[in-house]
Amino acid sequence: MAHDAHKTWAYITQARILFKAKTPPWQHDHFAYAYLRGMRTHGDCDEVRRLGIGHMVPNVKGAEHDESLADAEHYSYARYLASVTGDPAAHALVSGYELKKRLSPGSVQRANKNYPVLAPSKESEAWGHRGVDDGLDEYKAAHGGKLGKFGSSAEGQHF
Repeated sequence: MAHDAHKTWAYITQARILFKAKTPPWQHDHFAYAYLRGMRTHGDCDEVRRLGIGHMVPNVKGAEHDESLADAEHYSYARYLASVTGDPAAHALVSGYELKKRLSPGSVQRANKNYPVLAPSKESEAWGHRGVDDGLDEYKAAHGGKLGKFGSSAEGQHF
């Protein structure tokens, strides 16, 4: 499957609409990310189970190979990470992940051993950076225009 920006945005919009009532914004982003991860893994995702949203996740044949869905997941995770931490260094995590996939494809840990890590792509990286930018805007809106602690996005699990 090819990268399709319109399809990617449709996935993002669908996930965000489903969880629009979640507040604060980082929680909204968290649920949207988990939903999209769940779509790619056919619901077989710890975060989907932890949030209790498995009944909402559609089982779409071939979703694990859908590059547009992967782009949407990258965007949503990056947005969540930036909105919860306010860390502009989250951009480095996006670039680092794609670089690691390029330089050492077998070293990238799968979120679920049953589903592939898709090939690195400029599209997924761009969607990740867009997610960071949108997440930082949310963080600043909630914190008087200020950013969070530099490097905090890499400090640990944010779920």
